[in-house]
Amino acid sequence: MTRSFAAFGDHWNLTIMMKALMGAKRFEDFQRPTKMNRSVLTQRLEGLIALGILKKVEYQSKPPRFHYRLTEKGLATTPILFAMASWDEKFDSESSQAPQRYWHSTCGNETHAVVVCAQCGQPVSAYNMVTEFLTPYAIAFAQEHRATAVTVTNV
Repeated sequence: MTRSFAAFGDHWNLTIMMKALMGAKRFEDFQRPTKMNRSVLTQRLEGLIALGILKKVEYQSKPPRFHYRLTEKGLATTPILFAMASWDEKFDSESSQAPQRYWHSTCGNETHAVVVCAQCGQPVSAYNMVTEFLTPYAIAFAQEHRATAVTVTNV
């Protein structure tokens, strides 16, 4: 998870990634609504490119102009950002922003983020989840004792 904080640990990165998911492509698309300082935005865009979350694509050669697109890795952040936005909507009662609504384009219904088990489809929470810590020590221990992992129950 530590590597994830390089991308998600900065509120400007989160803002840029969310704007990109909502269709922002050009520098001005990110800068205008956020009022982010241009040099800060440039640094954050370069950082997200270095992390492989965004790619810079030339759309005009004379003069050279670029826009930013989410990579496959960037698109994979969708459920994370969606869950964060849903959490924010639920618990940030002091926000000055208008609430956002999300629609599932396949069925047309309003939706919200829910983590479900990939096998049975039931919602997952801290109360019904078990975590495996596969540290080098745990792997060695498991191999010695023919176990598959060391398990710790949450909450």
